[in-house]
Amino acid sequence: MKEQRLNTLKAFINSNKSFFCALENNEPPYLDDYLKVELLLIYFNNNLPYIKMHYPRMYDLISSMLSTSNYYIENGNICYEDHIYSIVSLENLAMQIADYIKYNAVENCNNDFDITTNDCKIYTIKQSRNHLDYDMSDRELMFQYTTTIDQDTLPYINKVKTDFNRFINFVCLHLLKHDFTPLDYRHLQVIYAYFNLYPSLLYGRDLIEVPFEVLNIPQNKIGLAKITHSHPAIVNLNKKLKEITIKLKALYAQHKLLLDNNLGTSYTVKKRINELEHQETSILNQIFINVHHKNIYNSSLLKYALKSFIQGFADINNLFHNPVIKLFYIADNDTEFFCAMHLDTLINLIDNDRLLNLIDDHPVLMLTS
Repeated sequence: MKEQRLNTLKAFINSNKSFFCALENNEPPYLDDYLKVELLLIYFNNNLPYIKMHYPRMYDLISSMLSTSNYYIENGNICYEDHIYSIVSLENLAMQIADYIKYNAVENCNNDFDITTNDCKIYTIKQSRNHLDYDMSDRELMFQYTTTIDQDTLPYINKVKTDFNRFINFVCLHLLKHDFTPLDYRHLQVIYAYFNLYPSLLYGRDLIEVPFEVLNIPQNKIGLAKITHSHPAIVNLNKKLKEITIKLKALYAQHKLLLDNNLGTSYTVKKRINELEHQETSILNQIFINVHHKNIYNSSLLKYALKSFIQGFADINNLFHNPVIKLFYIADNDTEFFCAMHLDTLINLIDNDRLLNLIDDHPVLMLTS
């Protein structure tokens, strides 16, 4: 099965390259089986609640495909464990879901939208409707500059998810129907940026070890407002920084107490404060340098970008020919990631030629299937 999975990974990447070439040539892309599967996975992820409720037999397969890569594609079929599912049957399922959503749209149109994800729990619009009379652009700016999840920013967060979910359903269905008429170039670029992250970051993650540092991601073109790093080097530095911050807070209080009581200043306390402030500056410099190393920056950015797409938090500014895309990811009621970049930067984050060369030079790394 390892060989079939590796061949499937190569095919995903090659199909994505073909899709991108069609866009560059202003031609309608040809959807082969691999592109169809990527689009189906994006569409199914967008509509998992419907699938779980109305198609429970398919739910386990789809949720597994969304979280693991224990399948391969061959002769128009998806081979998963001991089962074979035709891609056509999954396309039919997508159309059934679309009919169900369309049928129930009128009935549900007056309901408030409630964000629910596997990774986090945040409030609903119901809880924030009457708080303050900000318009949506005000709320957007609040969230952009503070990344805080509260009653002021929740309507914007909910709106982003609602709009993006509708966008995904609209674009994926028209592509699967080979109906390109209502789709413009930017629609296709955004959907490409989404599914182009799938082969290297999800499907191939246990087949190849991607050297993210070889990717030429232009950091100066990406507005990275917040990112939570899990790299051990950054975690350790942040731990040391937190310890120093706690010690400094206590020393500042001690120093203030001496001054407030006209006891003068303590040479020992001042010396310790100076030492800790020097260490604090040094650690902050180390963190800044480390987080901009390509092997850390590229990996973290790409993984969070995909998480943001999957979670449905992608805000597309359609006012410009080359729109700004804002991506953010929320977990445990906290914004772990927020960035903004132009669409032309987003679609070029992954270099598929480099990935293909990597696969050819370094075959399967995992020796067991």
